[in-house]
Amino acid sequence: MLPAHQNPFAMERIARKLPFDPAWCGTSWDEIIDRLEHRRWRGQIVGPHGSGKTTFLDALVPRLEARGFSVARLFLSRENPRLPRDTGKTLAAQDPAAFCLIDGAEQLGLLSRRRFLRRANQACAGLVLTTHRPLSGPVPPLLELRTSPEMLATFIRRLAPEWSDRISPSEIEALHHASGGNVREALWRCYDRLSAES
Repeated sequence: MLPAHQNPFAMERIARKLPFDPAWCGTSWDEIIDRLEHRRWRGQIVGPHGSGKTTFLDALVPRLEARGFSVARLFLSRENPRLPRDTGKTLAAQDPAAFCLIDGAEQLGLLSRRRFLRRANQACAGLVLTTHRPLSGPVPPLLELRTSPEMLATFIRRLAPEWSDRISPSEIEALHHASGGNVREALWRCYDRLSAES
């Protein structure tokens, strides 16, 4: 079995080798930024686990900073599902150009989410959140992310070209299906499957 430190699908390697590419969802950075500006710098990035939402935010940050925004990024998870009560208001008070990114907004309870989004929408210069499903409220949809077996095949070729001929298109499709479209999980399964043969 291949040692974990040699895993070509490790998260750090994925982040380094596969920065978010808007072409994956049929658009461009110019179109995304134009759409975001048209929506008063507010938008939801919607997609299932492992579809590239966090990778999208990674690539969005320097583009916002280049436009003069100061970016505050907040992560929510099952282990950490809460934000400080006045986060949006506090950020804006510190900097009127504060652009708030909330990764995992679906973790907030309904009342907490409504309260936070109302305050942040009024106080922050910009607000983008990621979520697994569209959320009602003042932040309009911006981009929906979906994965495909073809995307997974491309990622395998880029990350581990020496392995790409050892896994068939039908196996890639099965990995994608078994992971529910979660590309990150599909790559882990691919690593398990291919490293067992090494």
